[in-house]
Amino acid sequence: MINIDDILYILKDSGERRVIIKTDYCEFKINKTLLEVKKLLTDNFVQTHRACFINKNRFVSYNRPNKIITFDNGETLDFVSNKYERVLM
Repeated sequence: MINIDDILYILKDSGERRVIIKTDYCEFKINKTLLEVKKLLTDNFVQTHRACFINKNRFVSYNRPNKIITFDNGETLDFVSNKYERVLM
């Protein structure tokens, strides 16, 4: 069981047709679709790309020109599309 507060982001891995759940300590690959995982998420998660959800409680800053999200542990992610960018402002 993964503690929801430990999750930084959730990505669709199109190459392997899996979903990757990234935490502080590990990366989990599960055989579910992003839509199936989305149904299990709380309001703490926002979509930033068609293939990505982030934990907004772990989000620290957003570099708009470079489209880079920074989390509270210093990790960065560049999965931001123009369609979903407004949730980070």
